[in-house]
Amino acid sequence: MEPSPTTQVVSVAELARPDGAASPLIEAAGTSGATTDAQLLAYLANSDHPCPNCSYNLRGLKASACPECNQELKLTIGLVDPKLGAWLAGVLGLAAGAGFSLLLMGFVFLELLSRGRSDIDGRILVFSIIAPGLVLGGSLYVLLRSRPWFRKAPRFVRIALAVAAWLLCLGNLLWFSATLH
Repeated sequence: MEPSPTTQVVSVAELARPDGAASPLIEAAGTSGATTDAQLLAYLANSDHPCPNCSYNLRGLKASACPECNQELKLTIGLVDPKLGAWLAGVLGLAAGAGFSLLLMGFVFLELLSRGRSDIDGRILVFSIIAPGLVLGGSLYVLLRSRPWFRKAPRFVRIALAVAAWLLCLGNLLWFSATLH
């Protein structure tokens, strides 16, 4: 299960009390290991944490929903460094290239609608706009679906895939400009 973008990370140090005793959260957890509303309420009884949605201070919360925005809350453990920088760079590179192809397809479509014809040859349309757009769009789909794998991959693999995504984007631009000349 992927953490939501609004998940707040609580460090282990925040769970310890100054007197060295177990925090209410740890006491409430017992041996079940399941996060419950009682654990959330016990943790927030004496802790200042903002609501991830509206930033309302949740100290002394009486229910498992924010009283300000009524969003349901849960206590989670999140990664300190999810290692998604290279993944995001790759997604942006592929999205830029696919977006360029989509923009060109839209331009050709509007030209066909307005003039009834296009000055762009059909072979150029297929080989310089549609095919690269499908390659970039398919690569983007694969990258979006492989986020959990990507996070576990070695650093050099993550960086190499991000660079490859931007090279595909650049290749799309160069291929398009070369086919027009």
